Amino acid sequence: MDFLCFFLFFLGSIIPSSYSDKFLIIHPFYAGSHVLTLHSVASKLIERGHRVTTIRFRDQHNLTLKSLGPRHKEILLAINNTQGNIPFLTREEEGVFQIPMDLLWNEGLSILSILQLPGSPWKVVEEHCAKMLNSELIEIVKKENFDLMVVDLIYNECSLALAYHLNIPTAGYWAFSFSGGECEFSSVSTPPSYIPTFLSRLSTNMNFFERTYNFLNKVVFGRLFIKFHCWLVDGYIAKYLKTEKEVLSSEELISNVNGLLINTNDIIDYPRLKADTAINIGGMQIRKERQKLPKELEEWIDGAPNGVILLSMGFIFDMAIVPEKMMRNIFNAFSRLPFRFIVKIESQMDNLPNNIYTSTFLPQQDILDHPKTIAFFTHCGMHGVLEAIYFEVPMIGMPIFIDQGDVATRLQEKKIALILSKFATEEEIYNGIIEVTSNQSFTDNVRKLSTLFKMQRNHPIDDAVWFLEYLSLTKGAKHMLMSGRHLNIFQYFSLDVILFILVILCALFF
Repeated sequence: MDFLCFFLFFLGSIIPSSYSDKFLIIHPFYAGSHVLTLHSVASKLIERGHRVTTIRFRDQHNLTLKSLGPRHKEILLAINNTQGNIPFLTREEEGVFQIPMDLLWNEGLSILSILQLPGSPWKVVEEHCAKMLNSELIEIVKKENFDLMVVDLIYNECSLALAYHLNIPTAGYWAFSFSGGECEFSSVSTPPSYIPTFLSRLSTNMNFFERTYNFLNKVVFGRLFIKFHCWLVDGYIAKYLKTEKEVLSSEELISNVNGLLINTNDIIDYPRLKADTAINIGGMQIRKERQKLPKELEEWIDGAPNGVILLSMGFIFDMAIVPEKMMRNIFNAFSRLPFRFIVKIESQMDNLPNNIYTSTFLPQQDILDHPKTIAFFTHCGMHGVLEAIYFEVPMIGMPIFIDQGDVATRLQEKKIALILSKFATEEEIYNGIIEVTSNQSFTDNVRKLSTLFKMQRNHPIDDAVWFLEYLSLTKGAKHMLMSGRHLNIFQYFSLDVILFILVILCALFF
């Protein structure tokens, strides 16, 4: 009997699911590393026997994704910018989105940097809406008869409008800690009393003045700014979606999302109240088994008598965009240290110190998992941070833009990283690396978090795939949606009821 149970369990684990659903993954006009993350989800869904279509836009990274076989289809879109009137796009028929890197490297960590963007960023949003809601694309999506749409949520309300128009259940993907922006209209609780707002760089333990700042930040940027954005997008949807069907507002489209995949983990984030339709899936790109390194890289690491340090800042560490002084400070500091450094850089450099190895592509996880890797120099992106924690590597953090300052605060609070300013001097960088590599407490603390990470019941990718299959099978799991998502702020906190009672009491006793 025991053997039979084991045999049935074994069969269930190796045979793809007996049903085949059709999933559509849609990215906004710029998605960066989100494309790679959701591509890993697509790969897993295909392993389970499903079919997946990915819609994304051309951007400066020109990513070539790993082929997933005949069950995967990719639709690559572009915006016509031959007139050159759309900011952030190259002037050509198939415009390529380009991040304003100068602004990100020099500002980037403040929400005020949004106000410094050249031109109107909403012009790009409008063109994205026009592309997503044109009749040709709508007809393509309609013919496929998708069971579930996975929407990368940031600035992507028009894709939600497409899903609503075609009655396709949706799962939202959020690439950051769940706070700010579109999150404000979801059923996830983010009270400013203990949940730091987006780009605040605060911890969960705030004093009175920090809570005051956090509250004002939430009201001004967390609510008013995103309401203004949604008001503009509502106009774009009304303009480009040709339908007689009543269209929900952007706020309602977000609140009606059937499920949420949140790219974070409570080992590094702050726990908050969430509905069962919202799950953390941070770390789902992490592989359990280390793969063999390229021979040249393996020899470089093995030949390091004092260990190696990996520097990786994703797509943004490029000679063409990083301020020269900043690059010089980093490499000069590296040259003075007794370690070997492995640096991911988007363009090759000459005349580097002989203890630095550079490449445009690096197997980051396999390097972090190597026993000779003693530290990780990171821009504090969530993917790399979770990988470093999983593989027990302490960090030197240098946040550059968007949520990276928030992540850096948490790393510092957990005492698993030393955080440097992106304007740090050569001496500050040198001393920071010495501190992390010589202070055993950083390694001890990251090992504790790694143990907690590995104690999770399931691997995050398995949770993500199970959840998407569940939403697909149940046609959106509408029985799990919280009715409170339709209440305004006065109704949600019963402020109208309290006011009504106060008025009655005043009328009776005064």
